[in-house]
Amino acid sequence: MTIVVEKKNNNFEPLKKTIKWLVFYFPVRYMLCGVFFAVIFLSYVQSIKAIEGQALVTLLKVFHVSSIYLQNGNLYVGSVGSPSKLALYLPVYSQTIFLIFFPTVALSARMNFKMRGEILLFGLLCFLIFILIQFLTIITMLNLGLIMSHNSYSQASIFLTVTFGGLIIDSALFTMVTKPKRIKIKPIIKRSFSKEYAYLTIQFVSSFLVIYFLLNVLIFNVLQVGKDSPLVAILSLHFNITSLLFVSYFLSYLFYGARLPNWFRFVDPHRPDKGDYNPPLTFLVPAYNEEKFIRMCLESIDKACSKYPGRSEIIIVNDGSTDQTSEMATEAIRNLKYCSGKLFELHNTGKGLALNLGLQNSSGEIIVRIDGDSVIAEDAIYPIINHFRDPQVACVSGMILPLEQKSTWQKAITLVYINFFYIIRRGQELVDSILVQSGAYSVFRKDALIKIGGWVDNIFGEDGEITHRLGRYGYKLEFEPKSFVYSSVPESLFRLMDQRTRWGIAFYHGRGRNLELVRDLREYRTPRAFVFLIAMISHGIGFGQSMALPFFAGSIITGIYFSIHHFNLLWLERLIMLEFLFYGLSITMFIYFLAKLKIFSYIKYFPLMRVFGFVVRLFVKPHAMDIILYWSSKWKEYNNESYQDLRREVRRVDPANY
Repeated sequence: MTIVVEKKNNNFEPLKKTIKWLVFYFPVRYMLCGVFFAVIFLSYVQSIKAIEGQALVTLLKVFHVSSIYLQNGNLYVGSVGSPSKLALYLPVYSQTIFLIFFPTVALSARMNFKMRGEILLFGLLCFLIFILIQFLTIITMLNLGLIMSHNSYSQASIFLTVTFGGLIIDSALFTMVTKPKRIKIKPIIKRSFSKEYAYLTIQFVSSFLVIYFLLNVLIFNVLQVGKDSPLVAILSLHFNITSLLFVSYFLSYLFYGARLPNWFRFVDPHRPDKGDYNPPLTFLVPAYNEEKFIRMCLESIDKACSKYPGRSEIIIVNDGSTDQTSEMATEAIRNLKYCSGKLFELHNTGKGLALNLGLQNSSGEIIVRIDGDSVIAEDAIYPIINHFRDPQVACVSGMILPLEQKSTWQKAITLVYINFFYIIRRGQELVDSILVQSGAYSVFRKDALIKIGGWVDNIFGEDGEITHRLGRYGYKLEFEPKSFVYSSVPESLFRLMDQRTRWGIAFYHGRGRNLELVRDLREYRTPRAFVFLIAMISHGIGFGQSMALPFFAGSIITGIYFSIHHFNLLWLERLIMLEFLFYGLSITMFIYFLAKLKIFSYIKYFPLMRVFGFVVRLFVKPHAMDIILYWSSKWKEYNNESYQDLRREVRRVDPANY
């Protein structure tokens, strides 16, 4: 009898583990709750549309605009019997994708009742703002004579719905989470940004034409999708203000073909050799449990210094490693041939304090920050140091690629890095608005670091935070694609997800401490404020995109649109064509970059790169949000004690790094 009972229990063990996983892994709860609320909202979508329609009629009457809402779901501007009447489709399905986010988080996230109430209030505010957006769009387009057809209104209203939906979601999160105290800054360097604003304008106008073509011609005409359909709502998530910015990054690369580097004008024409500028360097290496890589890192720095005639030193700060990092580093220092080395020991306190300790003990004019699990190329120094000929340049980042190429995912991440550095960072550099100079490899002017107070202690995302702060002080931030560093990347998808979850938590702190960038009108003297704002909107839209799958499932369950008879081979062919047209430019650019790097065969990992982006939206970002909300529900004040508690939470997710 005993044996039989044990056997039955073992049979149920996989089921118990599955149930436990469904309950405790937040992204799964998040998706299931999203489906639940999608079904509820879509079941009452006509009532939601009627409320919005009647509210708009009331508001329009105040401005003496004749309008009426009919039960067919259309809002008619002008009397129904008038030849000038115009039927407008309200983008309620697009709105619903964002609205289901708020009760989903309120039900699924680990936070107290007060925070649950706050997120629901933000949901109500979101709906009211959606109504206000439709009202202002109608009034504005009428006064400008732009409402010539329902197409123009539909495109404008959908675009604004997605944009403001993302903005409200991110505003809600940044309002609720516990974050470092915002800082106000008075610029040290005052300069004009007219050229950068001109580039930004050209980028956005060109990108708008591309997005307009995709939205108007491809979705509405080629796919022949009705404006008032769930499919348009899902597709519209990919055609928004962040899409404008992304397309502009591709277009910006064209400007660099006929553009000399900024530092070139500082070269002495009588001394054109590369050895005329050799400031002393300090390589600053914070390390935590890097016994596998620290020797390789220090040896690569020594080899790179062999080609640099200036004085150089290495400072390693061992941040409380529990492995053989200290012993490995000590042995490597003894074997240095071309630069000196020092090792400092700390209790495990975080990168901010480790970096500041290294800064205080450095003697170089230029600080080269490089992670202990990274290897620098032998010829990496000169291309990146040249930028500092310009006295206004405070920080330059180099090109980072994965150190190991063992697994399929490591090769796919190579494409992610190419996209981030060659395309996104290049585009941001053009308008002097780089948002994150990577901690794995960035080079700083020591004088600038000292003037702004160095790195911030007790914070996640210290690399992004110091990037924002340097830019706000007026310094130039640049990128050098010819200076390579190869950094360790997790082999498996799950380890990559853990790493990105930690990065997702860092987003709230690095951006949260610099929120004055979007709150203070004086900050808009530089395009950085606009790029920062769009990045926040993009972060919020990402949560809207994570709700697309529950919305899709809810549409099938309620039978609103995604029933079997709506799909056929023609639909499938058109969707595939849309995918190829939209990502054709991206694939072309990747082919070009991979050919330059002599790894052309990696183009086959492009679909995996897309899958990774999908995984980040559906699992990584929600997981990071849950952790930061759970921690914020316990700590209302950001201090050393609360930070150490957050470090413990993060260590459970990504123990290798903290």
